[in-house]
Amino acid sequence: MDNKKKILIGAGVLGGVVLLCGCGCGGLFFAVNQVTKPAVTAAERFLTLLGDGKISEAYASAATLRRNEQSVDDFAAEVKQLGLTDYASASLSSKQIENNTATLEGTIKTKKGGSFPVTIKLFKENDGWHVSSVTSPDAVASTKPPKSTETKRPDTKTKPPDTKEESKPPPEEKPMAGKVPGPMALRKMTDAALQDFAQKFKGKGFNFDAIKDVAPVFEPAPMVGADGRLVLKGHIPGKGTKATFELKYQFDNTDWRLAESNMQFESTPNQ
Repeated sequence: MDNKKKILIGAGVLGGVVLLCGCGCGGLFFAVNQVTKPAVTAAERFLTLLGDGKISEAYASAATLRRNEQSVDDFAAEVKQLGLTDYASASLSSKQIENNTATLEGTIKTKKGGSFPVTIKLFKENDGWHVSSVTSPDAVASTKPPKSTETKRPDTKTKPPDTKEESKPPPEEKPMAGKVPGPMALRKMTDAALQDFAQKFKGKGFNFDAIKDVAPVFEPAPMVGADGRLVLKGHIPGKGTKATFELKYQFDNTDWRLAESNMQFESTPNQ
């Protein structure tokens, strides 16, 4: 069983690694640090707000998709239980950027003198980097209280003491009317729309391979309108090709179904 305690569970896994920390060459090391500096600054600012007790401000600075899925009260309860409000400083030794996602790893020091390893993920939006997840295997508290304080011994009469329970996969998210789906569901929805349009535009000179594995950038954040429709707007950036989309979904008792779609493709210069 994965013993990681999580808050702000993250905003998407993206394409190829473009930056890695720890290079032996001084010049390249400096360049990598310069590129990752904005993400590091955003993560440290987020943690500092928590350490100063400014939980509402930290919540407001989190990634848009995360705030769409979690209320400020739930956020406050989690960060307090995880001990992040005791934050004093951080030493982030590993920094990685994959398109619009940054992953930082290191150690957090607490005001009480303790420390624990931490992994911070951030998502890049129009105005900069925003924290989308914080995880630690050694977090000081669980997000859920134990069911019982009594330690039970294994029942050796019915099974051997070393019998291991089969691990169960996490339950799939159940679509709900009026609720914005989670990051993984949104990714699947845009991928399905892209595949449909790829068939329609097949043979017209667009390089769909350049964008098929790239995460969409939602501008503005996905939302459910007053008419009950889920609206996804944004673009999928790729080398040589860019797809701009506007998708509208209607809930039909069990799932979101595509009702209206508009996707435009344009060739862009390779960066």
